[in-house]
Amino acid sequence: KASLQEYGFLVAEKAFEEPEFRRAARRSVFCLVPDGHWPSTQRLPAVVSKGCVPVVVSNRLELPWSDLVAWEQASIWLSESE
Repeated sequence: KASLQEYGFLVAEKAFEEPEFRRAARRSVFCLVPDGHWPSTQRLPAVVSKGCVPVVVSNRLELPWSDLVAWEQASIWLSESE
């Protein structure tokens, strides 16, 4: 497990439990939002609600609140091939 304090990023072997995820996300500037099983994912709202800038790695993610949020300005997007 890479240390956030030591290296400036955190990599975990398994998903965090909610309290640990909340603490890590609030300390982070950027949070990874990888593609999941479905085009709409709860990962995006989860990281935004913690104050992270989402770094989305997906070619098909369905964006919530598109009428309210300019996602191209509020997030970083990478295609799955990058």
